[in-house]
Amino acid sequence: MILNKDIAVTIFSKDLIFKGNIVTKGDLRVEGKVEGSILCSGKVIIDVNAKVIGPIHAQWIELHGFCEGEIYASEWINLAPKAVLKGDLTTKKIIIDRESNVLGRIQIEKDLPVLDIDQISANKKALEENKKLKNEIDLKEKSKTKIQDVIENPEDLIFGGGWI
Repeated sequence: MILNKDIAVTIFSKDLIFKGNIVTKGDLRVEGKVEGSILCSGKVIIDVNAKVIGPIHAQWIELHGFCEGEIYASEWINLAPKAVLKGDLTTKKIIIDRESNVLGRIQIEKDLPVLDIDQISANKKALEENKKLKNEIDLKEKSKTKIQDVIENPEDLIFGGGWI
């Protein structure tokens, strides 16, 4: 495995089971099990005995093990011998070994955008802020409705809405 020496490499060892989403600007090697999405601006290598349940988005992907989920590589994907992919695949270039197994669609596109993790993170943060603001507005609207109900029907508050 040749990796860029200036890029950080994260290795999830064979004994590791990780549940959650992974975002990295460096390269990633998975030897254990990951349940969640992987977003990587570099290279992702899924080892022979590794298992990923969730989507993988990276610049380059080498699948030697098992992946259940969509994979997207802005440059290329290598499906090695014994690789199993249960999901759709999108890339510019692909290498498929005859012993690999794909249960999904393969889409080759020449003009795929490069993954920009900073932009994706900023968009995600903006969406979360919008959702938070919407929840705050919804709470304020519910409070206004309750206050209006009390103003219009004070006896409901005093007597519990029934007759004494």
